[in-house]
Amino acid sequence: MNGTGSRSTDSLAWLCLRLAETTGPIAAPGTARTVALRAVAAARRNDATEGEVAPFLADLDAELRRSGLPGGMGRYRTTPPPGVGYRSLPGVTAHAVHEVLRCPGFLRCARVEGMTWAARLDPPQCAVHDTSLVTERIRG
Repeated sequence: MNGTGSRSTDSLAWLCLRLAETTGPIAAPGTARTVALRAVAAARRNDATEGEVAPFLADLDAELRRSGLPGGMGRYRTTPPPGVGYRSLPGVTAHAVHEVLRCPGFLRCARVEGMTWAARLDPPQCAVHDTSLVTERIRG
């Protein structure tokens, strides 16, 4: 199941990056971390759906706001704002193939990272699914 770009998958991407941090809103033991780990457990199920995970993510967002983080989980931007970035030349159709690293889970988050030689040798970890990000070829 690929739900890239929805509120739940953006929130899972935020959680994936924050779980690996040694400081921050969910690094220290406490209520926020406990709620975050409940969301992780729900997302790790092989048949998890966005609808089942969304309430856990909403609970985490609310707990972070109660804990003093005004933006809660905020949004994790995966695409540049309109008008930014490269465009094709007029009259030319590009068919580039790129390798990226993406979420390995059944319920995929919106996290995508560019492939580098270092990442190829030692892929970054997905903290939500507790495994390495996987390679995917995309056409751009």
